[in-house]
Amino acid sequence: MTTPFLLRYRKVVVAAAEATNTLAQAFIELNDPSISSNTIHLQVYTYNELFRQQIRNALGPLDRLFGNSVDRSVLSRLLLIQGYLHSDLSPGIEVTLSRASGAKPDTLSLSIAPNTGTRPALSALLRKLRSERRSIRAWPVWPALRVGEPGRGFHTGGTFPMRSDPREFETDELGRPYGLSRVHVVDASVFPSLPATTITLSVMANAHRIGSAAAG
Repeated sequence: MTTPFLLRYRKVVVAAAEATNTLAQAFIELNDPSISSNTIHLQVYTYNELFRQQIRNALGPLDRLFGNSVDRSVLSRLLLIQGYLHSDLSPGIEVTLSRASGAKPDTLSLSIAPNTGTRPALSALLRKLRSERRSIRAWPVWPALRVGEPGRGFHTGGTFPMRSDPREFETDELGRPYGLSRVHVVDASVFPSLPATTITLSVMANAHRIGSAAAG
């Protein structure tokens, strides 16, 4: 998950006073093979009070001097993008179980599995947003980019990917882990890969498919 800002060309003076919500105001689905063979998903958020707090933190003591002018010139133009890449371009998490030894209990440890494709894809995305600045009438504030840690986000899964011929730590097409016949995994853990787009409906549809087949 990535979080850059966009600075709009035009101010919306009443942005900070509007009675709005903190949900995404628009989705942008970017399909550009030069960046990724899969869709890149961008969620656009308009002003909320957390923007002002972030700027206060950045300005520190200078907020007393420049806070009001920053409100007028920056907050009235600022948009937040919450972006997602396909799992093929995202880091993973490796899970290791260490068996008990003496008085030491079983230990489950997590470690980051880096992906060398992540940073080049983000750089290409920046260039794309810059190239479209006239059409979106906004400039990406790339120094404000925050890249989420692996596992930080809402599109996670693939721990026990489905296969037609599963092996250890995989599931079959009905979500049954290798070696088991009466246990079904029905959440995003069984997805072979994760799209950048929202996955809730896909998870629900797949769970319904597995449940219907198991009940039948």
